[in-house]
Amino acid sequence: MASRCKVKNARKCVWCIKASADFNSNAATALRAGFKNGNINLLVSEFDAEEIIKKTKGYSKLSAKE
Repeated sequence: MASRCKVKNARKCVWCIKASADFNSNAATALRAGFKNGNINLLVSEFDAEEIIKKTKGYSKLSAKE
């Protein structure tokens, strides 16, 4: 797992989990609450992110579900 890290000079510590459906549900609920409460902020606005992701090869061919 450590070899996947692309952050230069990152701390030599990797936390891994093997999540279950219940864990994923709890994580998704906590993430949604974090956004709603303003505890989590993204690095770019959703509008800027949309412009960035449109440049991703194959993105325009994906369905709304994908």
